[in-house]
Order: sequence, then C-alpha cells, then structure tokens
Amino acid sequence: SFCTLLACAIMVSNSSSKCSIAVVGGPAAGKSTLVMQFLHNTFVSAHDATIEDIYVKELSVDGCTVRTEIADTAGEPAFESMVDMTLRACDVAVVVYSQVSAASFEALERFDPDVLAGRSAGGAAAGGVGGAGGKGPGGA
Repeated sequence: SFCTLLACAIMVSNSSSKCSIAVVGGPAAGKSTLVMQFLHNTFVSAHDATIEDIYVKELSVDGCTVRTEIADTAGEPAFESMVDMTLRACDVAVVVYSQVSAASFEALERFDPDVLAGRSAGGAAAGGVGGAGGKGPGGA
C-alpha cells in the first residue's frame, strides 16, 4: 500500500528525524488522492489540477518521530522542470500512475530516469504505486 511504501522509504532513506517525499506522475494519475488518503484518511472525488502542494506530517517510525514533508507535484508537462527540481531535492520519490490508463503509465517516460532511479546527488529512494487514477471506488 501507499502507506507501507512511505513508511519503508522513510526508514531506508535516512536515519535523521526529517524526510522529504516527492509524489510524482502524469496528470490525473491519483497523486493527490493518495496523499489525502494518507494524511487525512479522506477520499478526494473531484480532480483539481495541482501545481505543487507541500504537506507536513509527523510519523512514528520504529519508535522515532520523523517529520515528513510531502510534495504533491504537478502532473502537467508544463511544470516538468519544477517537478524535476523537487525530485532532485527529495529523500524519497513515489511514482504514481493510473492502472486504468495506459497514457498515465506512458507519461512517466518524461521524468528524468536518473532521478527516478535514485542517482541524483542525494540518491533518493524510489518506489511506484498504481492506483485507480483519482476515480471513485471500483474505478467509477
């Protein structure tokens, strides 16, 4: 699950009390839906294009409090350079695509493969999540 991926990535990424996470993917892949579910246990039913939203949440991981900064990034190609900068600065990259849209998966090709592979200066950990693309339960 998304929460498990984040918890594992936080533990692996560094042993400090802070972890920055970039959530990236194509337009309407379900990035914001996953972030809102993780942060607030709520479902966002309407698609509202994101440029970049930053959220902060303190998590308990193995008895330690970790301050997580989650960047919910834009999916539109017009903001690609901004997303690449966020990726280069993060500790963890979570790549999201819609399992019901081939175009959503294909949109991942535009991201810098070195950054997604964790070969940026910081060596970010990366993981992928396939979702229903911001659609309601059952993909409706």
